[in-house]
Amino acid sequence: GDKPGDKPVDKPGDKPVDKPGDKPGDKPGDKPVDKPGDKPVDKPGDKPGDKPGDKPGDKPGDKPGDKPVDKPGDKPGDKPVDKPGDKPAPPLVKPELPPIATRTLTAVSTDPPGAVLYLNHKKEKLGTTPFEGEIPLGKHVLIVEMKGFSDIKREINVQENRMLDIMVSMKKDVNMAWVQITSNVPGAQVFVDNKEIGPVGHTPFNGVLKPGKHTVFVEQDGFREEKRELDVSAGESNTLHVKLERQPIGYLTILGRNVRDARVKLGKKTICVAPCSKVKIPVGSHRLRILKKGRKAVEQRVEVVAGEQKTFEVTLNRAPDRTGAISGYVLGLAALGAGIWAGGKSVQFKDDYQADLDAGIPVFSNDSRLQDGKIYAIAANVLYGLSALSFTVALYRTFIDTSPDSRIRLQTVPDGASVTWEPLMLPGGAGLGLTFHY
Repeated sequence: GDKPGDKPVDKPGDKPVDKPGDKPGDKPGDKPVDKPGDKPVDKPGDKPGDKPGDKPGDKPGDKPGDKPVDKPGDKPGDKPVDKPGDKPAPPLVKPELPPIATRTLTAVSTDPPGAVLYLNHKKEKLGTTPFEGEIPLGKHVLIVEMKGFSDIKREINVQENRMLDIMVSMKKDVNMAWVQITSNVPGAQVFVDNKEIGPVGHTPFNGVLKPGKHTVFVEQDGFREEKRELDVSAGESNTLHVKLERQPIGYLTILGRNVRDARVKLGKKTICVAPCSKVKIPVGSHRLRILKKGRKAVEQRVEVVAGEQKTFEVTLNRAPDRTGAISGYVLGLAALGAGIWAGGKSVQFKDDYQADLDAGIPVFSNDSRLQDGKIYAIAANVLYGLSALSFTVALYRTFIDTSPDSRIRLQTVPDGASVTWEPLMLPGGAGLGLTFHY
């Protein structure tokens, strides 16, 4: 029944309604009054230390009604103003990210697996199947090889951002057969059918041969050569193991000074012309002799053990000159012959003169035969003396030798580097020789 604009009037019997903030015991219409001892109640937003009546955001010491001041020295109510000279903020630049690197993978599988892959040529092994990896971009020749199967060559084109998946079906090789040849001596030379064309490889040897029968030779220094017949079948595992036995031979090497073109004799047989390297010689005791024209020969007894190599260092010194001795003999013989002839003439003149005396033929003291006989007698004596001297010199040069003998020495390999020296007697003087081993 209230009219618009009427204020609410409590009717008799109405209960007082508490307003927000009334405390128990307050009467209707009472205002909240702080009692002595009551503490001020902080309002929402008040900070610790604010006084009653302070507005939210006031700092300690601000008066009621003050507005927040931005900077020290600004007056209340001032707005932030840009100062002259301030530069505008630069625009934001988005960083450029590097391009994402992509990988180009190539997958190769074979039936059956386990084939060896080569790229372009068999010197560059790529891997074994199944293979998955990166191959340089561009065109290549992929070579697939497997024991007992035909080699397959396939051209491939590796392109960027594209995966290449290759499947190869291997085919049995009916024209070639896989062969494996081994021996108890690794590195032995392997010959097939014809030794003149050279070795096809060394043990252990893996390769292909045409199906059929083949003759295989396996040899190594210090071992007997072995010859085997091998029947090769396509599509099968063809293996051959050869056992080599040590041969009863040794090896001889001759080197040194002035040995070039010297003949090396073992017993009565010439085995090589120096310098010699690893010449095969039978085991046992042998007389080794090295000879060269104009040089003194040298010899030594050697003991050869199976598989052993002996290296001799030889120095051949100049042989004495026999030309002087021969000349002495010739001169001595000529002087002797001339002396005999001169002596005969002297005796002939003397006998003629004596025959005339015995026959009663008058002779004179100044007879020319007497003078000529004396001259021939003196000449004969001189020639006899010259002959004796020539023979003496010739004999001396024949049997007396002042030059040093040639030398032969077994060369040993020391544990470390070393330097040895030895005196040298040369025809024109003496010297010092140094030998380095390392």
